[in-house]
Amino acid sequence: MTIEDALSGEIASTNAYFDELYIDEVVVDFTDDALIATLSGSLNGEQDWDRAFHGNKINFTSEMTMYRVAARVAYQEPDFDTGGSVDNSYYDEEPA
Repeated sequence: MTIEDALSGEIASTNAYFDELYIDEVVVDFTDDALIATLSGSLNGEQDWDRAFHGNKINFTSEMTMYRVAARVAYQEPDFDTGGSVDNSYYDEEPA
């Protein structure tokens, strides 16, 4: 839900109903003062045939940062940052 909410502007620019979230890669880094998890993937949907085609896939990257507050295991609430854009690669394909 957090990722879909962050991508709501991109979702609104398409003509699709989104219902499939795929995570392609997750990278977790531990620093002296935080735990940072970065994930990338795609949000896929089905085209609304009553509207002109404007995309049905959004590629995204999301980063969750939890800052350490005490010792080795006490962290603050996660801080999420997500960005993405509509995948327009279908325009790059040449007709067969």
